[in-house]
Amino acid sequence: KNSGAEPSLKYNVVKTYEFLEPLPTGSSQYPTPPDYNAIMKRIDIANWVEKQGVKEIWIWGYHSSKVFPWESNMSGPYGDISNSSRDPNDLPILSKTYTVYHYNYLCGTSEAVEDHMHQIEAIFNHVDRKWFWEKFVGANDNSKGKVVNPGCGWSHFPPNADADYDWANKKYVSTDIEDWKPDGTGQKQSMNCEKWDCNSLKWFIYWMQSVPGKDNGLIYKGNSLPNWWTFIADFDGSMKKGLKLVSETQNKAPVANSQSVTTYKNTPINITLTGSDPDNNPITYKISSQPTNGNLSGSAPKITYTPKTNFVGSDSFTFTVNDGSLDSKKATISITIKEEQNTGGKKLSIPEQSGSPGKDIIIPININDATGLAGADITVTYDKKILTFKQAVNTELFNGNFAVNDVSSDSKVVIRMASMKGIEKGSGALINMTFTVKANTTIGTETPINLTDVSAFDEIANSITISTQNGKLKIVSACVKGDVNGDGAIKSNDVILALRISAGLMQADQTQFCAADFNDDGAVKSNDAILILRKSAGMAPAIKENISIDTVKLFINDAYGSQGKAVNMPIMIDNPGMLGGGDIAIVYDSSVLRARYVTSSSGVILASNISNEGQIRLSFTNTEKLTGDNIAKIEFEVLVDSESPIKINKAELYDYDGRTLNSKWLDGKFRSYNIPAEKTSLLQNYPNPFNPETWIPYQLKESNEVKIVIYDVSGRKIRSLDLGYRNAGIYTTPDRSAYWDGKNESGETVTSGVYFYTIQAGSFTDTRKMIIKK
Repeated sequence: KNSGAEPSLKYNVVKTYEFLEPLPTGSSQYPTPPDYNAIMKRIDIANWVEKQGVKEIWIWGYHSSKVFPWESNMSGPYGDISNSSRDPNDLPILSKTYTVYHYNYLCGTSEAVEDHMHQIEAIFNHVDRKWFWEKFVGANDNSKGKVVNPGCGWSHFPPNADADYDWANKKYVSTDIEDWKPDGTGQKQSMNCEKWDCNSLKWFIYWMQSVPGKDNGLIYKGNSLPNWWTFIADFDGSMKKGLKLVSETQNKAPVANSQSVTTYKNTPINITLTGSDPDNNPITYKISSQPTNGNLSGSAPKITYTPKTNFVGSDSFTFTVNDGSLDSKKATISITIKEEQNTGGKKLSIPEQSGSPGKDIIIPININDATGLAGADITVTYDKKILTFKQAVNTELFNGNFAVNDVSSDSKVVIRMASMKGIEKGSGALINMTFTVKANTTIGTETPINLTDVSAFDEIANSITISTQNGKLKIVSACVKGDVNGDGAIKSNDVILALRISAGLMQADQTQFCAADFNDDGAVKSNDAILILRKSAGMAPAIKENISIDTVKLFINDAYGSQGKAVNMPIMIDNPGMLGGGDIAIVYDSSVLRARYVTSSSGVILASNISNEGQIRLSFTNTEKLTGDNIAKIEFEVLVDSESPIKINKAELYDYDGRTLNSKWLDGKFRSYNIPAEKTSLLQNYPNPFNPETWIPYQLKESNEVKIVIYDVSGRKIRSLDLGYRNAGIYTTPDRSAYWDGKNESGETVTSGVYFYTIQAGSFTDTRKMIIKK
């Protein structure tokens, strides 16, 4: 014993008792194991457990003075073997029972496991003999009211069997081991040792993991018994390989994810906490420490952080997640609170615009940050000698009550708006006003449009500080179709501006809108950009009539990834030669994905708008006919391991004359690799036929050891691909699929022909065909 060794126990040992039992003399080179029943009887184990409250028992067996048991602090060659941090409810009768076996017994692996089973069997036998034999072994002679001891007990005989037999006996018996119930009502089935390949080690593991435990409703003295464990330590490591009695079923701690977020002075921010559990157990969230310079509200994981009034700087709080038994490590939410984007805080503004005599013009009232706004009273003044007011309407940003009082005699409009709930977030046009420029107005005239007497309030009627910025209108001649930037020429830069207007990336004034709306249908879309491109290239005007084509299909391929990684999803077309341009709106789950950017394929002029979470708007046209089926590619950041639809919400596609094409849409989806598949399956290899290499995809509903074996048409094994232990999930991409280089076990390239590949994942097997073609 090394008294100077560093302690590794996670609790204090108050008192210990050591019982030394001499080993019996063996008749050969293999020593005879101790008589554990005799030991338990002699030390009166029932008294220790039932009356003196012993909670943990260690049984150490060793045969030679040359090899000592672990040091007194139980810190062995493989670390702390006490496992003291385990769930204290893991054992029936005792809180914990461990048996430590030293390989210098000179026994094989299965004999070692058998020896451990006998040790625990002996403890239970002497704590409550009748209960042990009836419940675990099923050896109750009801006619005589006695308990029959069938020799070695559970380590050799299946429970409630119609005959006793050793684990290696091929004689069939009927047993309820796969449907074991403590009241003996389990369904029996006929089996022999071939169920476990007549292998003693497989039998012991099969039996130990099948019957005892909480899932079978075992009751002892009125208490439900949870699962139990045995711990096997091996000094030289020769038994360590292949034994999976504890590690595979041990619960792993969940993980809480840290985040960094940004908000502005006096502006609350919604935060969704995230975490995961490696065992896919449901998790709950708990705030560990509160922020210093703000307050939290709401229920985790969806909470709202509100900074202290006028505070600017950094703040943070921590949280943990729990899977029902274990807490995660603390994760930190780091918050940066910046000054307002402009010194005035919330601001209403009217932009500078241009209009033409005799034409209507839409003049917006914009807001830079609508968060929390529930209502406002706004007065707009204008020059009634130049403009005639027609109407004012609220935009999608505000859905409450809306009233307009036109006081044209005083050259002003009074707008009142109110809602029971404040705007969650948003910016842009809050109100759109329509005026008509009087026909006799002189070109070049500039007239102000001012915001006066503005007040705003939140949903509990508190006043919101808001500043204003006045606008003006310049009177210009009527627009030239296609000259969007008004420089007197129609060029490709006008095409780009038209696409940006279509995608919502810029707000056009009346003249720009008029010039961009090349086909005069009252909307700016990518077909206008197509017509402007034709005009800039000197091509003839497009034929006006529509055409109907049913063969154009727009689709998004499915994609897979994992948290913290980037994933690319292409937007595809099945008939690219017909496509001249289009407008596409895509929606997705912003709690799972975040759009980073959109890139266009060669020959495509593209405008993309990803500013609104969960939405993507694309407008594009082609400078030449597409040769591939890829229009553009979206790169997403994966925020959490979950699923998200990638849905085409709206799409209008046009040919090279700007005419509408009939189209069909096929949505895509994203799914994390780390979500278990709905079912285990083997998929078709790709490419197929192939030469010289291929990838073999598959998916797993449950974690398992995975092997793929390749055969020729005669059934002769060509190659075995041992993939090892794989977690449940999707394995379809080249970096995750099985890879075969077309060579046999000897490294020789195989010949052309038909081959078969079979997957083995636990009890699941399936076979598919592939072809090598040279």
